[in-house]
Amino acid sequence: MILNAFAEEMNQEIIIESQKKVYDSTTGRTAKSVTVEKTVPGAYYIGSSAENLVGERFKTVVDGAIIIDPVALDGYVIAPSDIINIDGLDYTVVVTDDVMFQGEVIVIGVKKK
Repeated sequence: MILNAFAEEMNQEIIIESQKKVYDSTTGRTAKSVTVEKTVPGAYYIGSSAENLVGERFKTVVDGAIIIDPVALDGYVIAPSDIINIDGLDYTVVVTDDVMFQGEVIVIGVKKK
């Protein structure tokens, strides 16, 4: 299993939040609603370590890369509009990759919000 190589580093709490626009019929305005969807263990990498985990075209765009076990997502699909929170810092999703389409590891390229 691919994740075995990262087992010792999968010790960070990764909080996945969804964003939705909610319409308030009383005021006629829309507002953002943020909901915590999943909290999963994962590993967070920055710098050249992150660049090595994402595709060539994303290397200059991402500030970091996160590795998580897809089993921990329990069927939840990470959307491009989701927010990833690590140690109180919010990141936007740049790219999500099911490595080699094996369903064994998910790599998420993220950018600081």
